[in-house]
Amino acid sequence: MQIITKKQSPVIGQNSKRISSTRGDYMKDNQEYAATYKFGNSTVHIVAPPPMTEKEKENILRGFYKKAWDIIYEAVERGEEV
Repeated sequence: MQIITKKQSPVIGQNSKRISSTRGDYMKDNQEYAATYKFGNSTVHIVAPPPMTEKEKENILRGFYKKAWDIIYEAVERGEEV
């Protein structure tokens, strides 16, 4: 796989292909889907989260909230308007 950085990227108008190194998550061959939809020529697979307890969900949400507040506090320290 070739990765083209911004500095190396072709000039607009040239006949060059841009190659993206990120196209989403790589799926496992044996992945089970919660739902599958077809939109024209596209297939969309919905992957449900693994089963977890309420305590595990609370811990995940607590981590999200903590990180969000850390970001807000850092922005305020830099003098940014929040």
